[in-house]
Amino acid sequence: MSAATRKLAEALQPRGISVNAASPGWVRTDMGGKDAPLPVERGAQNIIRLITEVPHSLTNRFLEANGEIPW
Repeated sequence: MSAATRKLAEALQPRGISVNAASPGWVRTDMGGKDAPLPVERGAQNIIRLITEVPHSLTNRFLEANGEIPW
C-alpha cells in the first residue's frame, strides 16, 4: 500500500490531486477479530476525517486517528 500511495501521490500532485493512505486502526471485523478494541464506526471516523478535514494540499502521507504514521 505505501509504495502505491507514494507513486500515485507523486504522479498526481502536478494535477492538484492528493493521495494519502489511511489506517482505521484495529477494528472488530472478520479480519480484525472479536478482540479488536474499535467498533467499525470508530474505525470509519479516520477515513471520514481524511475526506472532510485534512487539507487538500496534504499528500503522500499515511494517516491514522492520532496523526501521521511515518513511512
